[in-house]
Amino acid sequence: MVSALSAKTHRSFFSPPPPEDYKALVCILLAGGNDSFNMLVPYSNNVYNEYAQTRSNLALPQGELLPLNYTDGNGNQFAVHPSMPELQGLFNEGKAAFVSNVGTLLQPTSKAEILAGTAPLPLGLLSYADQIQQWQTSLPQDRSSKGWGGRMADILYTLNENPNVSMSISLAGVNTFQTGNEIIEFAVQNSGNGSVGIAMFDAQDPFNQLLSGTAQSLLNQQYSDVFKQTYRDKVINSQAQHELFNASIGAVPPFATQFTQSNPVSKKSRNDCQNNCSTRCTRT
Repeated sequence: MVSALSAKTHRSFFSPPPPEDYKALVCILLAGGNDSFNMLVPYSNNVYNEYAQTRSNLALPQGELLPLNYTDGNGNQFAVHPSMPELQGLFNEGKAAFVSNVGTLLQPTSKAEILAGTAPLPLGLLSYADQIQQWQTSLPQDRSSKGWGGRMADILYTLNENPNVSMSISLAGVNTFQTGNEIIEFAVQNSGNGSVGIAMFDAQDPFNQLLSGTAQSLLNQQYSDVFKQTYRDKVINSQAQHELFNASIGAVPPFATQFTQSNPVSKKSRNDCQNNCSTRCTRT
């Protein structure tokens, strides 16, 4: 009885049942391209006046701000930039939240401690490149090539019912955030079906068919040189993932939501939604 219970507990802990719904974590790194002090803005008169004095000519007019249905413990209200009515609506509907006043410090630190040189600080605290990397690795005390998204995927990848395509999909190419010890990103582009394969394999003209036959013969070889064999295996795996991903995307009805095509983030968002739909179909 005890042994059976222990075995059942062991299986349920290390091999949880497949999830019944699909969830995706979508991360957008603006790499410093966002003035957050003019995105979420103090709105009550007392805190707005302090904001306006501090920001000087960069301050937004109070009458143009879009207020949020929220009051903090001190009675202060907040608003968002006038160009973000969609975000205002999502927040007021309880579908969005802000995590503010966060940074890459090693521990709670005061300005006095920083000026006195007594506080342990992140590597390259005033370095733009270091800050971008630390947001992706969550390791401000070290320079690492592994991101927290990749490390999280290392833990969760056994839940992916179809391991032939990485559970981590990137619309920004190779990046630190999605690089783990076991899992790396599957990079797609924001046009067509997204995935990128060997173009000549899909061609119908005789010349490219000849080239594809030659390329296939090279991929069919076994190489004694470890570098050649590794490169050959990488190309084969990448092409197989492309074909599976491409077929999955092709089986999904066109995404109906309208996005502003002139905005690069919007264009990526459209493809990301379409890709998530195909991944869901692939997994089920």
